[in-house]
Amino acid sequence: MRVVLIPIALAGALLAPGPARAQVLSDGHVDYAARIVDGQFRSQIKDGTRGTTVWRDVPAVTFAVLDAARTTVPSSPSFAFLGTPGSAVWMLPQTQRAGLLWPGWNTEELSNAQVDGAVSWRLDSVDGPGSVSVFQSGTFGNPEIVFRSNDGLPDTYSIPLGTHAHANWAFSREGAYRLTFTMSARLSGGQTASDTQTLAVTVGTATNPTPTPTPDPGAPGGPSPTATPTPGIPGAPDTPATGDTTSAPALRPLSARLSGRTLRLRVRLDRRAKVAVTLRRSGRTTAHAKTRTVSPGTRTLKLRLNKRPKAGRHIVRITATTEGRSRTRTIALRVRN
Repeated sequence: MRVVLIPIALAGALLAPGPARAQVLSDGHVDYAARIVDGQFRSQIKDGTRGTTVWRDVPAVTFAVLDAARTTVPSSPSFAFLGTPGSAVWMLPQTQRAGLLWPGWNTEELSNAQVDGAVSWRLDSVDGPGSVSVFQSGTFGNPEIVFRSNDGLPDTYSIPLGTHAHANWAFSREGAYRLTFTMSARLSGGQTASDTQTLAVTVGTATNPTPTPTPDPGAPGGPSPTATPTPGIPGAPDTPATGDTTSAPALRPLSARLSGRTLRLRVRLDRRAKVAVTLRRSGRTTAHAKTRTVSPGTRTLKLRLNKRPKAGRHIVRITATTEGRSRTRTIALRVRN
């Protein structure tokens, strides 16, 4: 009998299992969700792409944005945050479209007995070749931004318990992205729990891996919802996101004008809300105003900033909150000497 001696280091390499291949999801319904797993607050992917629900760890998943998601940035100023009008953008739409992934978010697995109040969802960072925007089609037909990476991060969004919602996910360039999210909540016992995970996303034909062809077992669940395909970027009112847009305030900024440290901001609200305003430039906050309560309707707010921002183009970031449910919108402001 011939005996072959293998060095210990090499033997370990031969016996050690290789890295698990990420489950590539490219078509159907998925949610970025918060839940309690083995007594711990966790963020996971609820995968319904194969007609049954499978819960997956975020690092074990890759979202594939196929080239069929490619469209162009509209000429409307409301969509300027996506890039130059007419330029390419890859977008997974808010309403389901056959052949594309349909990502949303979900807090339906949590109960009031487990969590006290809403779940905070934060986009901490984006590592990739372009910018990432997540936005909903608002009541007035304009985008309502959830996350936007090209004006600075982190961005935070509040999700009430029992929510299942969808939005448009837009990527400005092809390539491989890594999106780092943190979900956090106040547990019923009084302590705050959080979970930070990084989601891999591949965009466009050149970088997308081949979708995993074989289904794998999971807990039984309902079939993936269907909807009429909606190509392009919505520029008119769309179907409200289930469980969310009906409760969060609809907000539309109409104009912004600065005189000294006084900002005159004209907005439209569909209900009474607390309104917070900050000015940002190159991803940094340049000024802010005190939060105030605003009645519904079209209003001109006269806000005193903590300081006068320097000359140049700034982004006015407006967040309206009602009963812990928020909407954030932005409008450009040119500050002159």
